[in-house]
Amino acid sequence: MADQLHQMTVSFSPQEDRLLLRFGTTSHIEYRLWLTRRLVTELWKGLVKAVENTPDVKVQSEPRVRQAILSMRHQEAVKGGDFSQKPDPVAQPHPLSEKPMLVVGIKSAPAPQGKTALSFQVEGQKDIGLVLDDKIIHALCHLIVTGVSNAKWGLKLTVADPSVLVAASNGKVH
Repeated sequence: MADQLHQMTVSFSPQEDRLLLRFGTTSHIEYRLWLTRRLVTELWKGLVKAVENTPDVKVQSEPRVRQAILSMRHQEAVKGGDFSQKPDPVAQPHPLSEKPMLVVGIKSAPAPQGKTALSFQVEGQKDIGLVLDDKIIHALCHLIVTGVSNAKWGLKLTVADPSVLVAASNGKVH
């Protein structure tokens, strides 16, 4: 994908028992990917590792301080995101993804400038790659948590310890 990410949505399809990740680019091309419960779990591990490896989190030696910083960063990113937008009405499906493509594997790796590269391995197709900054990773985490909650898969996905988030929002870390 040569152009930049413009918009992402995640929704649950009860008929498919899968999450549908849709992301559009600045040139109004939309990719549609099916994520199974197993693949969401795999993706989640990579996303959490990415947010835990940001410099201001990684340098902290005290686990509770790391959790507090991570929680505050996540809360700030989610608060600053616009999750109410509907998919881009002028976006055209990528020729490979007029119908959603089934993701069969996911790889994540550090990318230049502190970003994270995600590669979605799609059944019978060329891999689809995204490079995400920290803010977008937090937004994707939020979208996935919401989708998993709607799916009622019983997955306990959190970016950081929720009790630390409450303590951090009160200005105290216990």
